[in-house]
Amino acid sequence: MESFRARSAATQPPAPPARGTASERLVWIDWLKVLSVVAVFVYHAAEPFLVINWLVSNDERSITLSAVAGFAYLFGLPLMFLLAGATAWLSLGRRSLGGYGMIRAQRLLVPLVVGILVLTPLQWWLVAAIARGGEDPLNTIGWFFGGIRLEATPRWFGDYGLHLWFIAFLLAYAILSLPLLGALRRPAGARLLDRLAGLPTPILLFLLFVPILASQWLLRIPAPAYRDWADFVLWLGFFLVGVILIADPRLLDRVVGNGLRLVGVGLALLAIALVMVGVFLATGVIPAGGASTLTQLEQGPAFDAASLSYITVRTAAGTALVGGALWLGVRFLHRQPSWLPWASRAVLPFYVLHHPITLAVAAVVVQWPLGVWPKFAVILGVSAVASFAATVLFMRSRLGRAVFGSSPEGSRSPATAPVVAPADPFAIHAGEPVAAADALRSVVDVLQASVARHAGSQALQWKEGGRWTGMTFAELWARVRAASLGLQQRGVRAGDHVVIISRSRPEWVIADFAALALGAVVCPIYPAESDARIEGIARGLRPRLMFVEDERQLSRFGDIAPTILLAGPDDASRGAVTLADLEGRGASCEPAAVRAWESGIDGLDRSTLATIVQTIDEEGVARGAVLTHGNVLHNLVAARDRLPLRRGDVMLSTLPLSHILERSSVLIG
Repeated sequence: MESFRARSAATQPPAPPARGTASERLVWIDWLKVLSVVAVFVYHAAEPFLVINWLVSNDERSITLSAVAGFAYLFGLPLMFLLAGATAWLSLGRRSLGGYGMIRAQRLLVPLVVGILVLTPLQWWLVAAIARGGEDPLNTIGWFFGGIRLEATPRWFGDYGLHLWFIAFLLAYAILSLPLLGALRRPAGARLLDRLAGLPTPILLFLLFVPILASQWLLRIPAPAYRDWADFVLWLGFFLVGVILIADPRLLDRVVGNGLRLVGVGLALLAIALVMVGVFLATGVIPAGGASTLTQLEQGPAFDAASLSYITVRTAAGTALVGGALWLGVRFLHRQPSWLPWASRAVLPFYVLHHPITLAVAAVVVQWPLGVWPKFAVILGVSAVASFAATVLFMRSRLGRAVFGSSPEGSRSPATAPVVAPADPFAIHAGEPVAAADALRSVVDVLQASVARHAGSQALQWKEGGRWTGMTFAELWARVRAASLGLQQRGVRAGDHVVIISRSRPEWVIADFAALALGAVVCPIYPAESDARIEGIARGLRPRLMFVEDERQLSRFGDIAPTILLAGPDDASRGAVTLADLEGRGASCEPAAVRAWESGIDGLDRSTLATIVQTIDEEGVARGAVLTHGNVLHNLVAARDRLPLRRGDVMLSTLPLSHILERSSVLIG
């Protein structure tokens, strides 16, 4: 449950509070994951009072809690596995399938094995010790391990792992989904997604739903038990749908676009299911000895009209409500508070640790002479505090990081997450006195110095129509100034995020320096990334404005922020605002506005944030590296000292300008 965290490459100044971090994953996925696990925690806290028996049960039960829990169960677990499938696609990234599989196995298999060996016997001992007023733990350990029997059913993981069955299922789904993940990365997979995206919405939703329903028709009657094959295949279906929806956001958009309708359908189907049960019971349609109650329809369906109808309506209602939950997440959960990335990383350890804590608290509280609701409140409150504290402590410990595969950085709690900058983070520049290093205060200063020295020399050259053409430093600066003034008129200010999604082209350089001159933070995104990843990164950055290369990108990402088209005016259509339009507006500015813009450049210094660039950490996970103007200047000074460059030398651009080395090379001359 990693996130696209901002991390400085050389120093780590504090990021602006509103725009300091971004998420590789879509923010709503993290929101829904956290809320889902919180809901699971509340469910477990309520289990002593449900009509079904738990490890610890209260004498008095609550119909209200049972009804709410049953409603949430209908779509809650399918939603969690759908989110897991979406996260699987985003986590795959540019990894090989084997590398992705190994990381999934490491992060899920270790807590699963440790939990079964340690937490499960502990929980059984707690139940026995509290119920009997004492119990020898060695007796419990011997009883537990002596009674383990391997069985060819997924129920095994719940029987011997208790709540850890969820991790076992996730691990199984990660392995089973590898062929689909690999297929969707190939051209044939892209063509399949295109075909699906071209279907009418009702047909698309029908095709996504039918395999899930067919699996329930085939398996729900012979294997109806909780966590048996019917549940295993049901949740696998939602996991795979999550992969497909996030692999092509056009498909997700179609589901979300019908979200409110799906909520209505789901609630209507629930009402129909309840009416059906009542009618079947009243009219005697359910045969004697068959499923005669709602509980029996759930746990012991027969091969008859009543059971098949109930399975159909139940599955359809749960699926529709999952679509409605996606709509709520995408529509309303798009803001990223500072604690959300930490909470997303804490989901797995919290899930593992909360169950034994809740069980221990419940085993004590159910014996108190109180009503259902006071007991439930005590269990909920005490377990929440204890589970949160245990999660924080465990994530900070070496043992916790070893079990959950998290880094020391990932273990920080929300209170300790911000990075404190050194008192003078730019006091040392490799092998060079500070005074000399500070002669140039910003990246824009470097370009201005080159313009002053080489105004008539070629700054950029590129092929156009099979012939080389170019732009002098003076021409480049004039276009940068005009574009920057145009950006200023469109509301771009210091500290704003400006995203660039484009292949290398001269307009890329102009857009880059135009934004930097205003003190904005330029955030390039590799255009070769999948649309899902581009959208996830761009939305997480919350840009003030975006530059895109062509009409396809404009139509695909233009709803994220106001967007400027880098393509020339001849290539633009439908009234799109182009870079040429921006330059035209800036070139018409009054002299006073130009002087104010120039004084703004003088206000930039080495501590000003310059860019957030994509990089890959030691675990192969995408990150955002925050670089200040001082960071970039440090590299430029070092490169000039070491590279044998002379005036007139030509540097060939081979890396994309989204790469910080290629961007820096523009300034080295």
